[in-house]
Amino acid sequence: MPLNRIFALTVAIDKYQSDEIHDLHQCLNDATLFQTYLLERFSKLQLHICSIYNEAATRRAILSEFRSHLIDNTDVNTGDALIFYFAGHGCRVTAPVGWSTRDGEIETICPYDKLTLVDGTQYDMVPGIPDLTIASLLHELSRKRGGNVTVILDSCHSGGGGGGGEHAGQKAEHSSAVAHLAHLIARSRSRISTGIYGLMKLLSWN
Repeated sequence: MPLNRIFALTVAIDKYQSDEIHDLHQCLNDATLFQTYLLERFSKLQLHICSIYNEAATRRAILSEFRSHLIDNTDVNTGDALIFYFAGHGCRVTAPVGWSTRDGEIETICPYDKLTLVDGTQYDMVPGIPDLTIASLLHELSRKRGGNVTVILDSCHSGGGGGGGEHAGQKAEHSSAVAHLAHLIARSRSRISTGIYGLMKLLSWN
């Protein structure tokens, strides 16, 4: 089946709401370059790109747009290319009670409002989006909309929830979050392939 359309959700965060997370400097630029690449390389296709940046990229918004633009989007047909692009912080945290993990920890991507108070609470902090959650969303996406899914995670452990780590702009070793996510997806019964024409691409740098 020829590729006619691309549906992409791009998320990029340079500025974080919490003072405990240091800001980045090139994520929005990278996302813009990626969108430019899509527009130029696939100019003959129908492109449907949803972009959420900085303060718009809250945890709630990322999860909501992933569902509405990709999973539950009835305009998506089997064979359409589906892309999730994230550029921002990533971190490792202790797994919630009852979660089965290999080492007692999970890897997360960090939304704009991570480590801020959940609305209406005094103590509950907004968490990151865990690798297990991403894997579950990808499984559902592949099952409902076909397996032509591309994931690009432009994130590493540079600061995550508490500062430190590499300076923004430096390339880092591939995040264990990416390796673990790839492992989770490989175990899935759904067929999620690699690249825009049927491959899955997992990249990590900052």
